[in-house]
Amino acid sequence: IGIELAHHSILSAKIDGTITARAQERALENFFNNPECEVLIASIAAAGTGLNITCANIFYLMEPIWNPAIEAQDVDQLHRIGQQRPVKVIHYITPDSVEVNMRKVPFKLIVDPDCISILKSFLMGMPYSNHQ
Repeated sequence: IGIELAHHSILSAKIDGTITARAQERALENFFNNPECEVLIASIAAAGTGLNITCANIFYLMEPIWNPAIEAQDVDQLHRIGQQRPVKVIHYITPDSVEVNMRKVPFKLIVDPDCISILKSFLMGMPYSNHQ
């Protein structure tokens, strides 16, 4: 991604597991303070927690995250106090891949009738019975 951005004269900063903590700090400082640095390329593993990146408002998710809670945590880094613009999340998903089906799983779990019945029973303090 970084090579293609550079090819189009788009300045970017990168943080991932291949660079030192100090290099990551320099990359973040560049992204935060240099108005010409338009893109932060970050691996979820390296940037997954503790960042406040409210200077950004568009999140391009290039690699699948199978845990919706982790994805929400990553997106929340843009929603922190100080964010002045609407946040937009764009998922890149390869057509006809396992990612397509995996993206359906969390939604299916939410709307599955048995899951709803179990949740209702739990909330009402009643035992669950599956009436088929």
